[in-house]
Amino acid sequence: QTHTDTMKTYSSTTLAFIIVAIAIQALQFPTAAAAANNEHETAAKAALLMIDVQNCFCEGNVTSSGEPGSLSVEDTASLIPVLNALREEKSCLFDSVVRSQDYHPTNHISFGPTHGLEPFSHLSGKGELPLLCVSPASGLMTDASCCPSYHVNPEAIDCETQLCPLTATDAVLSAPACVICKESPDECFETTQAMWTNHCLVEGDSDFPSTLLTMDTDVIVQKGTGTFVDAYSAFADNTKRLSSDLDQTLKNLEIETLYVVGIATDYCVYYSVLDALELGYNVKLIEDATRGIAAQTVTAALEDMKLKGAEIITIADVMTMECPSSSPPLVVAEEPEQSSVGDESVSSSSSPTAGVVDAAKILGAVAIPSLSILM
Repeated sequence: QTHTDTMKTYSSTTLAFIIVAIAIQALQFPTAAAAANNEHETAAKAALLMIDVQNCFCEGNVTSSGEPGSLSVEDTASLIPVLNALREEKSCLFDSVVRSQDYHPTNHISFGPTHGLEPFSHLSGKGELPLLCVSPASGLMTDASCCPSYHVNPEAIDCETQLCPLTATDAVLSAPACVICKESPDECFETTQAMWTNHCLVEGDSDFPSTLLTMDTDVIVQKGTGTFVDAYSAFADNTKRLSSDLDQTLKNLEIETLYVVGIATDYCVYYSVLDALELGYNVKLIEDATRGIAAQTVTAALEDMKLKGAEIITIADVMTMECPSSSPPLVVAEEPEQSSVGDESVSSSSSPTAGVVDAAKILGAVAIPSLSILM
């Protein structure tokens, strides 16, 4: 009798452990499924960032008018088909597409003729035009203002060695910085400005080529919209003191990775990539989906972007990338065969919570009779 009681006790204990183990696994199942689904939902999002792919920067055979852009860059005719193929074949890689747009008013501060200077006069040996700029409380470029330093304090500028404006029009002198920096110099900071052609005018060729594949869902971020301040980067001006709304736009879209393409590799693309890296984005520059101005500066820009953390890839690399799964990686349990316990038919449920309840019913129905037999 004692031996029999011992065996019953041993069997009861063993069965109890088995039941507990099964119950724990049943309880862990919905947790694992929820974790897997949550991981999918919070997966990092990526955007295709197209820098300044506009008529004003393109060659005539791809512009909407058929005429060369106001500041056209060589070999941009071959760029458009590359960008179109990227979108047609690998749009699955991008949760969003953001296009930056240089969008200048007349008499913009970056135009040589605004200051009576020839375009590209900054290459004459005197360097870029010295400026004094106001740092607005908002930190936004739209609230900023710059004035040629010569107009603030001509005695501080040596026009023999430094680039000086040749005119002083109302369009330039009306900049708030021309007054603020003269009266309160501590409120201003120094920078310089290259002298370009009149380009990408709001009422000119700042729109996008008709040959470029675009969609209504593309997000457009404009830059250079203020008369008195310029920026190469789509994120900020070159001093990084003034910001555009691009960073906030990307944050609103929950973007963490940027695939960067566009014009020009050694200017607007370069500065945009550097700012994106400093802001914490994972940046993949698609090298052969950009076009630059000069081979020497393009090489230097690529090396610097790579050094600072950008991943330099090619169109071929992108074309081999697999599309993300279109549906969450649900954890699904195998469907058990229906079995009759007493008068009830038991099967798995599609709801994780219901699955636990069903498991509990099975355990209770099986365990209680089993324990009774052993008693």
